[in-house]
Amino acid sequence: MTDAQQALEAARKIHNSSLEAEAYYLMSQSHYLLNNYDMILKLVQKALRLHESIGCTIYLAEDGNVMGIVYSKIHEMDKAIECYKMSIRYNPDTPRPYNSLAQHLNEKKGSRQRSVGSWYGNAKDCRVANRYSYYPDRSPDYLGFRLSRSSK
Repeated sequence: MTDAQQALEAARKIHNSSLEAEAYYLMSQSHYLLNNYDMILKLVQKALRLHESIGCTIYLAEDGNVMGIVYSKIHEMDKAIECYKMSIRYNPDTPRPYNSLAQHLNEKKGSRQRSVGSWYGNAKDCRVANRYSYYPDRSPDYLGFRLSRSSK
């Protein structure tokens, strides 16, 4: 039995919906590494139902975003778009679902543009030299571009 499965059993025994949802979410992350997308969706949907029952909007937004990513991976773009919209409804202050939604809407309408020109994070991070903690041969799963203005 994995640590996440043990956590799930413990959460069920003490009737803690928040911990139970977290265990489902952790198990989904393990399946993501294995590209087991059907299982990810099942586990995240269980977490989503529990998060709905306790009214935890931050985690509901993350659940929606993860489901959007998975639906995108399995080429179900309409479902991915709905999940990103759900994520935005629950937490409109998170930039990632906006970027993903824009990318999918552009692809759906046949646009050659891959992103809407945003950055992931804060305005102070909008510079070419900023790579966060990524190694040079590794890039994140979001796209974008940066604009600058000359001082002339």
